[in-house]
Amino acid sequence: MKKTKQHEAPMHTNKKRPLTITFTLLATILLLCICIAVIYPKTQTPPMESFAEYLEELCREGHRSQLDQYVISRRLSLEEAAALADSSPLLEHMAGYAEYMPNINTVGICVLTADVDGDGLEDVIEYGPADDSDGANMLAIYLQEKEGGYRLSYSQPVFGTNVYWAHIIEVVKYQKNTYLLFIPRYNQSRITAYRLSAGIPQEKMEFTYVCSNVKAETIFYSEGYDVERVLICSADFYHTADYYHCAYADRRWKPKERGSAETKVDKEEWEEIRELFNNKYREEQRPYIEKYGDTLLKIVGWGFTDVFESDMNNNGVRERYIKELNRLYFSEEGIPAMGLSIGLPFMTGEYYGSHEGRMGLWYCIEESGEEMDFLSMCGLDIWEGEMTPKFFWVDETERGNITCIIFQDGEAFEQRVDGYFIQDGTYEQVFSVSYIPEISCQTTYDRVEDEGVGYIVYLTKDRAGMEVMREDGEKAEPVNSHIREMLKKKAADADLQESSISSVQYWPTYASEEVFVAECMIFYGNYWEEEHTAPFYVSIDLMTGECRELSYEEWRDK
Repeated sequence: MKKTKQHEAPMHTNKKRPLTITFTLLATILLLCICIAVIYPKTQTPPMESFAEYLEELCREGHRSQLDQYVISRRLSLEEAAALADSSPLLEHMAGYAEYMPNINTVGICVLTADVDGDGLEDVIEYGPADDSDGANMLAIYLQEKEGGYRLSYSQPVFGTNVYWAHIIEVVKYQKNTYLLFIPRYNQSRITAYRLSAGIPQEKMEFTYVCSNVKAETIFYSEGYDVERVLICSADFYHTADYYHCAYADRRWKPKERGSAETKVDKEEWEEIRELFNNKYREEQRPYIEKYGDTLLKIVGWGFTDVFESDMNNNGVRERYIKELNRLYFSEEGIPAMGLSIGLPFMTGEYYGSHEGRMGLWYCIEESGEEMDFLSMCGLDIWEGEMTPKFFWVDETERGNITCIIFQDGEAFEQRVDGYFIQDGTYEQVFSVSYIPEISCQTTYDRVEDEGVGYIVYLTKDRAGMEVMREDGEKAEPVNSHIREMLKKKAADADLQESSISSVQYWPTYASEEVFVAECMIFYGNYWEEEHTAPFYVSIDLMTGECRELSYEEWRDK
């Protein structure tokens, strides 16, 4: 029988099946991933929460200064702000700033420029705080237009955030979002931020932190000092040197006012140290006045609270001294007409160097009528390092008196406490301890429902009246005519001649698009003998132009 040869199918034809299965499986997985992404989209952190997380990271790690890289605003001097008056009718009221006579009734003025809407043009932000937390704060944002001039994007005569005008008010741009920040200079653990969109506040964030603990570590120590006392009291010592660090001082702070070797000097015996103090102040101020003019005012040097004494250098003679914690800079002289006693910081870097602008130790020591400092006493230069001296105290030990000095880094975060035994014109360091704060943060968020009122209220050029200007730059009539009539009637009721009126003052208490309510007084007489009428209460209807006086009960209920 003839055999038939059987042929086997080529093996490569069977390889298609696993490839097809693999492709199908991958396609199924890809389709499943797409479906999941559609059904459960990836949630992005909202911009305000992302900014809060960044602030928390900076505060916890002691890198607050890194926020400066995102600042896009510049604070204008009052003269620079006044120069904007001719650029738009909306800014005409700023002309009075050059004479330090603001036409906005406020305790001070902060004017910033920044591109808040991302069109490449510098916009203007005007903020005027009330003189106390219960008063009305004014905020207005003017957007520059490409054709020239400005338009009012937001105005609120009773804005809810109060920060002293010379404190930290700035605009930052972080991850394509723009934020307006308000930070009290002496309570920088509280940050209020508004996210802006098209020049209008959209969201508000209140960010605060407090030290939950201060971690202390011994760098080194030698015999002669019980370093344990510096370790166990770390939180109290830390906030003695930096009272404004956070709210810890308000809660459970026990200040380290003096050491075991120190006593307070009676006020009746302050005269000699007071004279040295004033001489030191004048000597430090003189070269700056000569170079920059007599418009400078040093913030420290106004006075002191206590005088202490101890034998710091262990020579049997007790030294007397002042030790104050103050900000290390000069400032421009205050503006009496605005009631401002302290001007903006004037940084030169010539005296305080890398420590300028920080909170630091200002002290004056005398021994037997002669002024001295640590350098002349024992050769210790407390300013040579990067950390700024903040506070010192003197403790009694078996070896003798030990002077303890607290230093803090430029971020106002890490501290170091060094102890020195001073004698015979020299010093020996006997211990060093580091302090690192552990921060607890809290953040609240709110939507800003208020889109502004669409007008600004200001005093007339002679300050003897009030006017309203609408967002289009037109003065509101017949509103302003009715305001003039009411003020004229109130002056007549008080038997006042028009020529005797020096100014009208108003304090907004309620503002909406339709109604503006304020407490008012008319001031009259000369500068030295100025008097004023009893308070009266005004309601202005922006829709009808009606201006009427309210009873106290009506005003209170409003």
